[in-house]
Amino acid sequence: MTEIIAEIANAHEGKVELATSLVESIGDSADGCKFQLFTADELAFESHPDYDVFRELEMTPDEWESVIEVARDAGLSVYADVFGEESLELADGLAVDGYKVHNADVSNTPLLEAIANRDGEVLLSAGGSTWIELAEALETFDEERVTLMYGFQNYPTAPEDANLSRLEKLSEEFECRVGYASHVAGDHSLATDIPRLAVVAGAEAIEVHVTLDRSERGTDYESALEPQEFAEMASSIRSVEELLGGQTFDLTDSEFEYRKNHKKWLVATERIEVGEELTAENVGYRRLPDPDGSSPLDIGSVLGKTASEPIEKTSVIKWQQLDMNVVATLACRAESSRMYGKPLQRVGDRPILAHLVERLKRAAVIDEIVLAIADTPSRSAFVEFANKYNLEYIVGSEPDVLDRLIQAGNAANADHIARVTTENPFVYWENLDELVREHAEHNADLTTTRDLPLGTTVEIVALDALEKAHKHGGDKYRSELCTLFLVEHPQCFTIQAFDPPEHLNRPEIRLTIDNPEDLVLARRLYDLTDATVTDPPLGKLVKTIDENPDIMSLNDQFPDGTDNDIQCVRPFMYGNRDTES
Repeated sequence: MTEIIAEIANAHEGKVELATSLVESIGDSADGCKFQLFTADELAFESHPDYDVFRELEMTPDEWESVIEVARDAGLSVYADVFGEESLELADGLAVDGYKVHNADVSNTPLLEAIANRDGEVLLSAGGSTWIELAEALETFDEERVTLMYGFQNYPTAPEDANLSRLEKLSEEFECRVGYASHVAGDHSLATDIPRLAVVAGAEAIEVHVTLDRSERGTDYESALEPQEFAEMASSIRSVEELLGGQTFDLTDSEFEYRKNHKKWLVATERIEVGEELTAENVGYRRLPDPDGSSPLDIGSVLGKTASEPIEKTSVIKWQQLDMNVVATLACRAESSRMYGKPLQRVGDRPILAHLVERLKRAAVIDEIVLAIADTPSRSAFVEFANKYNLEYIVGSEPDVLDRLIQAGNAANADHIARVTTENPFVYWENLDELVREHAEHNADLTTTRDLPLGTTVEIVALDALEKAHKHGGDKYRSELCTLFLVEHPQCFTIQAFDPPEHLNRPEIRLTIDNPEDLVLARRLYDLTDATVTDPPLGKLVKTIDENPDIMSLNDQFPDGTDNDIQCVRPFMYGNRDTES
């Protein structure tokens, strides 16, 4: 929301009663107010023609404190123009929320450094300053604290000098907020329009002078609005904000309703029998009066597929009606900086990767397992593993994990992949049949189980969704966090996350193997669990942990599935589906 700041400046004329009245007049329409704190000696020598005027505008610290107390009671943030050490110390004593650096001091390095050593927001005047001056001033600050306030005072400033396009340029050049300080004549027809137009142009803060009565021609009256005008301007800005909406591609509720009524869905244009191939003649796009909530499929992903059940004319095409291929694609590399060769480390009598493969083979819905091997010196070890276990494999880019998974899926003609990291020997395979069934019924792009022990979750992902992620996402999304693009763009993809059985809802348990301590725990857990079971189910492993709770201390210095750092990249696995929480 745009921050609306009432610039009181020196309109108080050195009178505490007038300053108080000014604050009270904008208490309901502004978010903050700003004063100029100074002493005459700080601004000029006694020989300056305006020295006596500056002296008359001074107020004592006690007077300032009483005025600011009124502002606090009105819920206003308080900013102070500071011009030197004296006014800065006064501002500190008044505990202001932020400081304004006047254009005159943009190159005043000692003052900038003094402000930088204090807490609080910084409003930095950008009007009348060269871009190099601004760049060098910003070197003093953490840019997250700074709002560049463009605008300048010519008592008043002509509307044609508003130059609102400068806001976009400032945003492009500097990594901080931009705002606009309007100084057009208060009685000009554009006086309340220019601030709201500045919001359209990108201003995140608006600063406008205020006076009780322009006809009195008090200090700074030329560009000031009267309280009612200020309130009308503020209301207009709020209306503009509603019209602008958010700077996001997220669809609004109204857009979703429109989409529901107008989006074409892939449907059967005639009855399709079991075993019949889907072609451009028997499927096509049509509007539906009442879509069932599943996602529309892309025609390119289903042409050539055969029906596994009869599909009635006008029915939405769903993966559950088709012979689809689900392939487990396992990204393999040994060159981890935390622990070398994690997938090939042994737990019990076999490598971790062998445990994983055996568990995945138990799921009837997994049609094939393909290794996606990184092209590194360790690749020969994984090729040897693939040959030993009669698995297909591909070799691809080490950093582009996502591309390797896509290549592996395409090598096996996958429609969907089961995605799990290869350092997890205890994955929860027991619900994979159900997970794939739910995935297919709703034409989902990503389906998983949340709140399982860390390192046991399998993701079911549509291969074309991963291809879109690779096409539209950057390097950030091509690492081992290969479904992160989907998670961060939930309106572009259909994502489902299901709760596990209550006894497996244990995100605080860490069973992934990322560090040597994790490997020690995994080996200990495996030895403690019933030796007659080759690959014990997850429930049995959790029971062993509950019977031997001390073993969890072996890796408790590492984050578990309730950790914020984990949930921020895996919200659908480890907690709330709300990615904004």
